[in-house]
Order: sequence, then C-alpha cells, then structure tokens
Amino acid sequence: MNKVEAGSLMSKGSEHEHKAPAFSKRIFGWRRFIWWPFATLFIYFLSAGPIAMLDGRGVLSITNCEPVIAFYKPFGWAYDHTALHKPLGIYLHLCSSNQYNENGDRAGEETHAPTD
Repeated sequence: MNKVEAGSLMSKGSEHEHKAPAFSKRIFGWRRFIWWPFATLFIYFLSAGPIAMLDGRGVLSITNCEPVIAFYKPFGWAYDHTALHKPLGIYLHLCSSNQYNENGDRAGEETHAPTD
C-alpha cells in the first residue's frame, strides 16, 4: 500500500466518523424549543423565594419597589388564585418562615381556598 492509498483510506474513515444522521439535528432543535419555556418558568418561580427572604429580613422592601411588584405579579396571582397556592406557599415558608406558615398561608392568615 502506498502513501496515496493510505491517505485515501484515512480520509474515508474520518468521513464516516464525523457524520451524524440528519434527523438528530432536527430532534435536538425541538427539544430546546420545548425545554426553554419550562426552564424559564421554573427559574421564575424559584426566584420568588430569595425575594421573599430578603423582604422578610428587611433588606428589600417589596412594597416600595414597583419593578419587583410588577415582575412578581403573575406569581402573586398564581399563589392567590390557583391550586398552586399550597406548593408555592410551602416553598415561600422554606425561604421566609416569618412571613408564611407551614401550611403555605401568609402568617396570621387562615387556611386559604383559591378564588376566581
């Protein structure tokens, strides 16, 4: 075998190693398209805990900070008007136990029933 034949065999072998099936690229794109909205919502809801903790410790006053109120308005709506009240409230209790009780209600508030 001469150098030309050896070089052509190496290039043929490397061609096959680096090719991926065409369908795998399309599937990966759809996974990202579906994944990002869920990840964004998950991070959004998780970010409310540290904000509640800072507010509970007096570091941040949410009542005087309009951008924070506007940003977390959907979170407040989900907490007050959906079946997510208890899980969100329990998460907020983990972050700020002085503002939320172990049932997920605001401190000093009776058991909450979602309203429309």
